Amino acid sequence: MRKLHLLVLPVALLCTTTAGSLYGQSLDTLSASELAPGVVHYSIVSRHIPLTINVVKVNLDVSGVSLRVVKASKDGMETLDAREKTSEMMEEANTDSTRAIAAINGGFFDIVNGRPMDLQIEDGMIGKLPEVLPVRSSFLYGADRKAVIGRFNVNIELATRDTVFHIDDLNGVCRHDQTILFDRFYRKRTGSNLYGAGVFLKPLTNPEVGGAIKCLVDTLVRLSGDYAIPSAGFVLVARGAAGAAVREMIASHDTVRLIARFTPDLKSVTQALAGWPGIVRNGMNVAESEAKSEETIPGFAEHRHPRTSIGISKDGTVVILAVVDGRTRKSAGVSLPELANLMIGFGAYDAINMDGGGSSTMAIEGKVVNAPSDAAGERPVSDALVVTAAK
Repeated sequence: MRKLHLLVLPVALLCTTTAGSLYGQSLDTLSASELAPGVVHYSIVSRHIPLTINVVKVNLDVSGVSLRVVKASKDGMETLDAREKTSEMMEEANTDSTRAIAAINGGFFDIVNGRPMDLQIEDGMIGKLPEVLPVRSSFLYGADRKAVIGRFNVNIELATRDTVFHIDDLNGVCRHDQTILFDRFYRKRTGSNLYGAGVFLKPLTNPEVGGAIKCLVDTLVRLSGDYAIPSAGFVLVARGAAGAAVREMIASHDTVRLIARFTPDLKSVTQALAGWPGIVRNGMNVAESEAKSEETIPGFAEHRHPRTSIGISKDGTVVILAVVDGRTRKSAGVSLPELANLMIGFGAYDAINMDGGGSSTMAIEGKVVNAPSDAAGERPVSDALVVTAAK
């Protein structure tokens, strides 16, 4: 890590547009450290509010820099029903060819079981589909090495030579006359009831959303119930009329296409996390209006809390990760409109609010650099967004 400077300067030094001040006051201290080529960590302190902010700016145009969603693990396996600390998930993102250098906590989740509440995609595999109503804002990153923030639905189909099967849900409960798809994030087994046809799909191409995954029908089980889920494949379970159609139209060793389409259309998405709500759109502060349209709870937008946010530049090549501490004497936290103003000052053309409060965490090279507000310290969460660099 290379220390760049430690200066008493307005936040405009960090910004691509001049913020000038936060609620009329310039920020007192700004220090910056280069974590890797194209990745810079800023630590910002304002004594006027008071406020402490950690920001990581990621230039995706720099070779070797990338982003990865990591789902929490339980018993050594990533699963929907798991919670883990952001710093721990960061360490799990290290590979033989890449190193994890920074991470923030991800989206909102069920505090009881750790399941994400909305869209989640890791390495082209969908863990959770987006909620239909209300459609909430999500952060997406793709094979073109650009990021997007917006509201999206996802539709999944299985296409054979002669027909197309609509997938009713992913990693859900297979009810009568439905077709459900399961992948490695669900559990070790589908837990489905008897009398459903089961199709085991072996991917022949790399997973991605916004395109088609070519798959081999590895096995077709005509009448059964609870199926083991392969670590690198899918299980399709169909019941009732849907099960009868699957048994008639699909055979073992068929080649099929698993198609996942975004609306609005996007191609080759490999990583995604939902937030709640969007706070910056087209460079404008829309926190109040988006809080209403995405149906946040009363007082959620107006009160000051610890916050986590993801922002992107207009062309999607720069990603801004920000964690604002709160609920302490050293840092009061921010409302959503205040967070939006900060993100605009940091150069965000679009931005989204992620899970906050006690979940708000930023880790740099495995060490937590902010002050999580929970009395116990860093909170186990559902997922994390990790910045990686080539070794």
